[in-house]
Amino acid sequence: MTEHQAPTLDKSGLLASIDTSWSALQDLIARIPEEQFTQPTDDGGWTVKDHLAHVNHWERSMVALLHRQPRHEGLGVSEELYLADDLDALNTAMQQETRDSAVDEIVRDLESTHRELVTLIQQMPESELQQPYSHFLPDEPGADDKDPIINRLFSNGSHHLDTHRQYIERIIA
Repeated sequence: MTEHQAPTLDKSGLLASIDTSWSALQDLIARIPEEQFTQPTDDGGWTVKDHLAHVNHWERSMVALLHRQPRHEGLGVSEELYLADDLDALNTAMQQETRDSAVDEIVRDLESTHRELVTLIQQMPESELQQPYSHFLPDEPGADDKDPIINRLFSNGSHHLDTHRQYIERIIA
């Protein structure tokens, strides 16, 4: 999987970055009228609800990783689909999984997953955050670029929250 390159961060910097991005997303969610969670879409046909569910899936994949469980389980997709390294197919499968879910359920699940991810990071020693992907999932083929796991946590945390917040802002504009 290709991940966004994180700036040089330590644990406190990562947590501060995630907190800032999360707060901005929460502020946006609080301002969105209920009907706009499911009505307007972006060019790809995604609603606000779809973007929030997507963020939840990827944060769940990081929770799974930190628990040393395969990321595809956190994403809710088959191992075969995950290992095919086709982000469009992954995203489509995840979108289909939650298409009929209620908005309040999506938001509640995202909040719960986010709390769990942040708690796991808070509890991790700094040295653990500097370990590579293979330290957590040694048997997952092709996923280790030898970068510290803190980079993936940034990519699937702060960076991902900011990216999807911007998508949501365009949808509701």
